[in-house]
Amino acid sequence: MAACVKSSLELLRAAGGVDATRRKSLLLTTYLERLLRERQLTSPRVAGAGAGVTSRCGVVLTTPTEPHRRGCQLSLRVVAPASGPSPPPKSKNPFEDDSSIAAIGGIEPQKVVSMRELELLLESKGVVTDAREPDIVRAAPVPLYNSFADVRLFVDRLEESLEELGK
Repeated sequence: MAACVKSSLELLRAAGGVDATRRKSLLLTTYLERLLRERQLTSPRVAGAGAGVTSRCGVVLTTPTEPHRRGCQLSLRVVAPASGPSPPPKSKNPFEDDSSIAAIGGIEPQKVVSMRELELLLESKGVVTDAREPDIVRAAPVPLYNSFADVRLFVDRLEESLEELGK
């Protein structure tokens, strides 16, 4: 057996095997999704929505929400803060009309935010993600070496980055 395969199998065994690793993967990814929603990062924030409130970009989760349909990563699309009311969707079917993705929460994005911008900001804060053209940043809490504290830290850094991008 090749040394690299043997080493990988030893790491997997030390982590409790495939079942334990998948269980931790589900927990970490669900925790990440929950934190994004609890902190309301899944929608942009418009300045003036309350005392001292500044604009902030948001993210749209494009990964399936059903845990059995995804691995340990979430794909995030950056959505800019809004400038005003959005036009009505062209279609009632969200799969036929991607304007519903651009206009989250009934607001029209005022600028396009590149996934590279977000990736670079996160990298400057010590966070490694994976940007995919045309507009996705993927975050993967890998169960073999990431912890729940790492997920919290990622969300903290993401929130800071989204606020910087929203200015």
